[in-house]
Parts: sequence; C-alpha cells; structure tokens
Amino acid sequence: MTRFFVLLRRELGATFQSFGFWALLALVSGYTAFFYSQSLEARGFDMDYALIDIRNWLFILTMIITPLLTMRLFAEEKRSGSLELLMTAPVSDAQVVLAKFGAAAIELIVFLAPIWVLHALLAAFFSSTPDWGRLTAVTVGMCGAGFVFLALGTLASALTSIQLWAALLGALLNTCLTSLGVLRNLFPTDSALYRVFAYISLDLHLRSALTGIIDLRDVVLQGTLVALVLFWTVRIVELRKWK
Repeated sequence: MTRFFVLLRRELGATFQSFGFWALLALVSGYTAFFYSQSLEARGFDMDYALIDIRNWLFILTMIITPLLTMRLFAEEKRSGSLELLMTAPVSDAQVVLAKFGAAAIELIVFLAPIWVLHALLAAFFSSTPDWGRLTAVTVGMCGAGFVFLALGTLASALTSIQLWAALLGALLNTCLTSLGVLRNLFPTDSALYRVFAYISLDLHLRSALTGIIDLRDVVLQGTLVALVLFWTVRIVELRKWK
C-alpha cells in the first residue's frame, strides 16, 4: 500500500507542477462560472433548473477533459523511456495502473470542484439556498461517468507511445460508449434491447441523479466497467512490458 501512495504522489506531483494543467483548469473554471451565471439569469435565478443546464455542460466537459488527463499516463512514460525503469521497480503492474488511474481521478474531481465553489458563493453572499443533496447526487453521478471515461483513457494510453493518439483514441472510446445509450431509440420502449441500452446509457444515469437520488444500480454498473477496463489495462501493460 505504501508503494501505491508513492506512485500516486509521483503522478500527482508531475501533473500539479505542470503549467498546462493549471492553465486548463483556469480556462474551464472561468467558462463554467460564465455558463452557470448565464443559465441562472435565463432560468430566473432558479438554481434547480440552472443545475440541469450545467449538468449537460459538465458531462460534455468530462468527455473532453478525461482523454487530456490520461493521454500522458503511459504514452509519455514509453516515449521518454522511463516506463522500463518504472516496471523494474519493486511494484506490481496493478499498482502502477491503479496509481495512474487514481491520480487522474483526483485531477478530474479538481475540475468538477468549481461548481461547488459557485454554489457556496451564492449561499454565502446572495442568501441563496442550494439543494446540496441534489448537487451531491449530480457530482457523484458525474464522477461515476468520469471514472469510466478515465479508465478508457488509461487503456488508450497503454496502447500507444504517442500522446496525441492516446487522446484521440480515448475520445473515440468515450464517444462510442456514450453512443450506445442512444441506440435504445432504435427499439420499442418495451423491448429487452431498449432496456439493455438504456441501462448502459451514462447520460440517463445522470438524469436520474438530478432527482437527488444516488441509484445503487448506476454505481454497480460504473464500478464494474471501471474494474473491467482497468483489468484489461493491466493485462496490456504486462504484455507490452515483455516486448
């Protein structure tokens, strides 16, 4: 466990010392604040409806930002030749994969934090009464979907040594997974295939989170997808290590 936290600190240190990370965070936070303020004004300062609008933006943001957070995880290590050194250290392949994924997950949470800051500012200075339960449910749902996207991005980064290709492949995998939910519209609503594709749809899970309820079925699905994709990533790292 100590080795895992050493690897996690190493990954976070490399990211948080990067100017590009903070520049991107400032850009995303600024646009999130602008979009939320515009939504509040358009919705008559109804925070519940504004949260629905910002949920759509946060979901799109998560799809876009996750490949950027994961593209360097393995691709940059392989390009610089440091992956071979890392794999000869007394750590397991699973610890390396989990540490890299864990660092990316923490970074994603940092990108989602501004929406909480905005709600806190509204509550403190404008006597607003945010629905913290609904905001928590939306955040948990967004993190669940984001973790699935991060797992796919980690897998993509393990497949190539070029960061750009890793980002593009991660974005493609995210789009394909999201599109699976759209396929439900091709089938009757009472059919088994409709229910299957609806259950897979990450966007529908986020819609249910807007009611302020964290559905255990959503957590199980997302956790299973993350575990499955990370297992494949570990296997790929093991295979490529000996090439």
